[in-house]
Amino acid sequence: MTEDNRRQNLAAELRKGEQSLRAAQALLGLGLWDDAVSRAYYAALHFVRAVLFSAGLEPKSHAGAHNLLYMSFVRPGLLSQDLASRFAALQKYREQADYAAELSLDEAGARAEVGQAAELCRSLGAWLAERGFRG
Repeated sequence: MTEDNRRQNLAAELRKGEQSLRAAQALLGLGLWDDAVSRAYYAALHFVRAVLFSAGLEPKSHAGAHNLLYMSFVRPGLLSQDLASRFAALQKYREQADYAAELSLDEAGARAEVGQAAELCRSLGAWLAERGFRG
């Protein structure tokens, strides 16, 4: 991955993350709790992928993104364990929202998870900006 390619991919992930977060917030307004949580997770995933691209890492799966985040950023102390834990929790709720037909989040739960995703995206965006990856 070239430096130019890395920066282009990183910027594309941030755009997709911001779009997914706006979609999650719009879905909250429509009362579509499970869909809002699913989009919120994808917002966080795109921001995590942007962080990974900042180091030239390209995950091949959802689990790969979490593992690379932990091994390359949390374990060395570049990002907090709390961020990785919030990302993992969002992934769990996304899977529940998308695949567990008998389980459904209520409004309070959905709003809390979308809020967690928004905070995670803000934190990761700030981290990237501090390192010159976001203007």
